Amino acid sequence: MHSASFLIQTIVLVLCLCGADSMFGQNWNFQEFYDMVTSTIIASDAYVIPKDNSARLQTDHPETIHDFGTFDFIVVGSGAGGAVVASRLSEAKNWKVLLLEAGGEPSEFLNIVALFPYAFYSEFNWGYNTTPQANGCQGMTNHTCFMPRGKVLGGSTGINGMMYVRGAKEDFNRWDTDHGNTRWSFKDVLPYMKKSENAVFEPRAAEYHGSHGPMYVNVTDGVTELVDLVLRSFGELGYEEVDFNGRNQVGMGKCQIASKGNIRQSTAITYLPPHVRERDNFYISINSLVTKIRIDESTMTAEGVEFVKNRKRYFAKATKEVIVSGGVFNSPQLLMLSGIGPKAHLEELGIPVIQDLPVGQNLQDHVVFTGLILRTNNSIYNWTLEEMLQRYVQGLEPLLDFSKVQVCSNFHSGPSQRSVFEYVFNVPAGSPEANSRFSGYNEEYTAAYGNQINIPTDVVTYVELFQPKSFGRVTLKSNSPEDLPLIDPNFFGDEADLEAFYEALQELIQLNNTETFKQTGSTLVILDSPGCAQYTKYSKDWWYCDFKHYSISGFHATSTNKMGPDRSQYVVNQELLVHGMKNLRVIDASVFPSIVSGHTMATTLMVGEKGAHIIKTQHCNHHSKGHCYRSFYT
Repeated sequence: MHSASFLIQTIVLVLCLCGADSMFGQNWNFQEFYDMVTSTIIASDAYVIPKDNSARLQTDHPETIHDFGTFDFIVVGSGAGGAVVASRLSEAKNWKVLLLEAGGEPSEFLNIVALFPYAFYSEFNWGYNTTPQANGCQGMTNHTCFMPRGKVLGGSTGINGMMYVRGAKEDFNRWDTDHGNTRWSFKDVLPYMKKSENAVFEPRAAEYHGSHGPMYVNVTDGVTELVDLVLRSFGELGYEEVDFNGRNQVGMGKCQIASKGNIRQSTAITYLPPHVRERDNFYISINSLVTKIRIDESTMTAEGVEFVKNRKRYFAKATKEVIVSGGVFNSPQLLMLSGIGPKAHLEELGIPVIQDLPVGQNLQDHVVFTGLILRTNNSIYNWTLEEMLQRYVQGLEPLLDFSKVQVCSNFHSGPSQRSVFEYVFNVPAGSPEANSRFSGYNEEYTAAYGNQINIPTDVVTYVELFQPKSFGRVTLKSNSPEDLPLIDPNFFGDEADLEAFYEALQELIQLNNTETFKQTGSTLVILDSPGCAQYTKYSKDWWYCDFKHYSISGFHATSTNKMGPDRSQYVVNQELLVHGMKNLRVIDASVFPSIVSGHTMATTLMVGEKGAHIIKTQHCNHHSKGHCYRSFYT
């Protein structure tokens, strides 16, 4: 079984002392809860990620397609986009809505946010990896980075760290000015951000935060000494304390997280609670893997979808729309399998081309450097797993969330309020084996990492590049839905990203010169890369090499079906309709015209809210005499 030090690898530096808003009733038994957690951890350690979808697509009679029924709207995927859309559309009582999810119901284990990496090795994760990278992921096995995505009701909101960082005003204004989406500037999207949010922390500015939405947002506050160390040190460097979802993103501050007490706020909990699921017009089908969008080529109209469930093939018909919300990897895969994508690529795989569009292109992801350690003179946590779980049920750290001190910095001159980097302080992976399993380091880097980390006193300093210049793509391995998509983020394909990291690290290591660091005996330790010995240590070439070896994905991929007016460059228009198609939309992070300076969950919730409002407005005004939905402000 895992040792306490191994478990620490998933226990982040919690800075939140939340109230005991608990899911535990009077008849609840702690021993049963403890046994559930430990058995899940053991199962995760033994789990082998499937190499393809063949087991999920096995059918008893593959030639038979069963009729699943007719619906007004069919939504594919229940993550931060799909669950929002399906929930909001089902508010119209005269619309029949079907939500299809490839995964199953979330387990109680997933509610414990700080243990989320164990979900990476479980049925709740699709288990994706990148293709071998030429520049990034060099310290990883086969030069590939792990790319976990949620395969569960709630999608990736069920297995992520729940950090709530929307992005900067300038990000969304660029969606308008640079990409031609005239109704997606910051002033246009802010109401939908607020609509999804129920911010319960103080102080907060009402003009930037919602207080009646389904998604609870809190702040972290926990280990006082460490919080003070980081905030006072950055204060010496001239950083102001800010609300990262407020007026100014550039500065330092405590993280905002999507949690309610000690409970993860996935979209399965927030947008699909029991009273929503019980609507007479709303149907949710889990364990339903969609393989194709059926299209009437004579009219270019999406008619419905084919999917596999319980070893049977089904067809569900949509009279109004099919809405693809599978996420940044699965949505382009489904479109391409259905004949919508780059003509040359589809023809190469023998897929009849219905629409020639740049599906899967323009992939962007945040890349994260993990080779910097904040070394303190104090032990951070020294509790057993049982003790930590006892504290958790009382609403006490350290298992409440994946939150830490977060500091953003902007290296541009001028009035821009967009952050280029995020600095995040986090308890490290405890053992070399744990680090290898969850970060993908090869044996050499697993050993090197373990030899340089002092678990009780060290905090990993993650440096996350918010505005990469490198672009990648998602393509198909074959014309079969059994094969996983090929994901090439092209990390560090543009050398400008290495230079940006170099500037960020020069800024960050100035913490060593602050009086706060000197007085507490803290220091920033830079990890050596075994693969960089040929360079003079701390030279620019050495730094570049270190970045390539110690960097991982930020799990914030976007833009593979990006939104804009020109079909030669964009897949959907600003109403999220697929170019050249009728009754087919994409509503998830894949439609971002460009990546945001933040984490993607909050922005995807906004896309879901705005997308649902667009659909309601169009169909109600033109087909239902304006009586089919409640006010936008409800």
